[in-house]
Amino acid sequence: MEPADWLRTVEDAAASAQKRLEELVAAISEFRSREQLIRAADERLSPIFDAQRTYLYAFDAASNHLITFANVGKELKEVRVPVAPTSLAGFVALAKVAVNVRNAYDVAELSRIHAKLKFNEHLDQLTQFTTKSILTLPLMVDGVIVGVAQAINKKKGLSYMPRDVSAAEEVGKTLAPHVKRLNERVRTGERRAGKWDYLLDRGALTKDALDGAVKEAVTAKVDPARYLIEKLGVSRGDVEKSLSEHFGVEFYRFTGSETVPAEIKSRLRVDFLKNVCAVPIEVAGSRITIVMDDPSDIMRTDALRSMDADREIVIRLGFRDEILGCIDHSFGAKPGDVGLLLKELSADDSTGAVEDAGDDEVKGESDSVVIKLANQVIIDAYRKGASDIHIEPNGRERNMTIRFRVDGECIAYQEIPPSIRMSLVARLKIMAKLDISERRKPQDGKIRFQMQDRKIELRVATIPTVNGNEDVVMRILAASKPIPLEKMGLSDRNLSELKKLVSKPYGLVLVVGPTGSGKTTTLHSALGFINTPDTKIWTAEDPVEITQPGLRQVQVQPKIGFDFATAMRAFLRADPDVIMVGEMRDKETASTGVEASLTGHLVMSTLHTNSAPETITRLIDMGLDPFSFADALLGVLAQRLTRALCPKCKVAHPPTDEEWGTIVEAFGEQGVLSRGYKRETMTLYSGAGCENCGKSGYKGRLAIHELLVNNDSIKPTIMRKAPVEEVREGAIHGGMTTLLQDGIEKAIAGKTDIKQILAVCTR
Repeated sequence: MEPADWLRTVEDAAASAQKRLEELVAAISEFRSREQLIRAADERLSPIFDAQRTYLYAFDAASNHLITFANVGKELKEVRVPVAPTSLAGFVALAKVAVNVRNAYDVAELSRIHAKLKFNEHLDQLTQFTTKSILTLPLMVDGVIVGVAQAINKKKGLSYMPRDVSAAEEVGKTLAPHVKRLNERVRTGERRAGKWDYLLDRGALTKDALDGAVKEAVTAKVDPARYLIEKLGVSRGDVEKSLSEHFGVEFYRFTGSETVPAEIKSRLRVDFLKNVCAVPIEVAGSRITIVMDDPSDIMRTDALRSMDADREIVIRLGFRDEILGCIDHSFGAKPGDVGLLLKELSADDSTGAVEDAGDDEVKGESDSVVIKLANQVIIDAYRKGASDIHIEPNGRERNMTIRFRVDGECIAYQEIPPSIRMSLVARLKIMAKLDISERRKPQDGKIRFQMQDRKIELRVATIPTVNGNEDVVMRILAASKPIPLEKMGLSDRNLSELKKLVSKPYGLVLVVGPTGSGKTTTLHSALGFINTPDTKIWTAEDPVEITQPGLRQVQVQPKIGFDFATAMRAFLRADPDVIMVGEMRDKETASTGVEASLTGHLVMSTLHTNSAPETITRLIDMGLDPFSFADALLGVLAQRLTRALCPKCKVAHPPTDEEWGTIVEAFGEQGVLSRGYKRETMTLYSGAGCENCGKSGYKGRLAIHELLVNNDSIKPTIMRKAPVEEVREGAIHGGMTTLLQDGIEKAIAGKTDIKQILAVCTR
């Protein structure tokens, strides 16, 4: 090749690389998610780096992890690596220097760079790809890491040369500011906030009204768009326009006559369409028009595009309920209705055997009316926000009663004919995999139930009652994600002190209260606060209701001898920093917890006691050594759940004589004066009742707390086994607010009323 020809080839390659980089930078401004950026990076950066494959990692400051995505078959998988020497990307983010490796699997080469440096083989295993040479460079803005780029397997040559590293660093400098802006957009929730910008700009509603409506919609488990239209009276056209502008996709309004085109209907499954919440409505030549509720969900759009590789997929935006309604209309499915189901039942055909579902997840698609009835009860309970379902047979002559516990109160749901009481109970026992022939003793089990758009779990307990009946109580298990500690409703003092307690390297922290008071939820929120890559956390629970990445969680099984005490002993051999035990039910578990906390571990657990001071005397009465216990204990948080006032219909009123008397009794006259409470200026609240709260005046639940922090004045009372009152006085002197006092303060703040506080607290 002539020198001039060679020079033109080099210049053309440089120009092509620069063009690809400019195209990527220009596209970034249109991206709504890091997934889009990371996917585009492989296509556009690989030719620039002369690499077989390129990964772009975005830095997530909240978790101190790097995030990328990999194509695994037809799915896009998220991959996270900590900022640590456990991977090349993590090390580069930590050290903020470029690293060029000839052979990623050469341990000796990696150790020469850093003694603890490792190559994370996870991506290779996921993608069935073999990494050889790898160039990893940090993306930084003003010395702050915003991401990492990796060029894998140089196409021309065995490895990357110094000139390649220099060129790559120049590319990184161009790319880094744009990655930073996208990170900030994701972190501040710009896309979510922008969802309703059109409504705010038009003055259709205020920012406060919008935020309140979205929160209420989430609590009520309804589509926020529908809530704005039906509850706040916002124009449907404005809502459609706002969503359309946000997603950049044309909105489709259903007429009710749409159906899945016949030519593709036979190749589609109802469960697939409902899982992705999308429905094809038109086939025109080489194009299929599909309506979905969230076009920004790459996983779902990719699944839809793979549905027909030969046709172009055109995405339109629609309301979730209308999409699901179109699917039902197309495939002949109809929403469940308990009243209609009961009409189908007769005394003759309802007493037969109930068929077994035959698998772990009940699909709810059987033709048996009893099976449909059982499924519909669970679905309605979940939609109403119930925490428990009570199935109560009343003998052969009286109807079976079904009640839901909503916001802590039992409400009547349905009366079921007595002729099917045994069939319904048998069906529920089959779903929970219990012995249907055993009706003389209690049984416990679990149901994994598949709804249209999600899976839920229920904890099932059967109890024999008079006249040969069996009651069934099913608890709908809590959400699978922890709630941030700041959103648990703790007072400023309690939140600050609790954070200090759970941040200590060793000691014992207890959360106490009755069943259903949210103890496990609070513990998981505390664990979420301290859950970092450098902390090893083990939990033993029964059952595991909430899961968190980074926790090693164990389900105890007392029936085979694997109880809490056994789990704790096993944890102590597994290098823990923090141990969480579901409950201290006996002396052995409590003693093991105290020993673990005295040997350099932070131990958290729950107990069923009425107050924080009573917990201390209870554990000492259980047989704990008071001296060891006094040294181990950091603090005790007692809590209750009470009903919260409905924000839509609460009304203010001056305190009645009884309410003012309760306040004075709770704080004492000196305490009332020190807090500045005056009857003539005080305002309390009560619920008037409205459609939003079902005329009850209450909506949702509220936590009240008392936090006893162990200190030098309380330790002597523990060591000498002092009475509860003496412990309580010492705790109050140390700043503890009692459950009653905390509840009253929240009533004065307008969150609940005195009546509800007295319903869960003693005076």
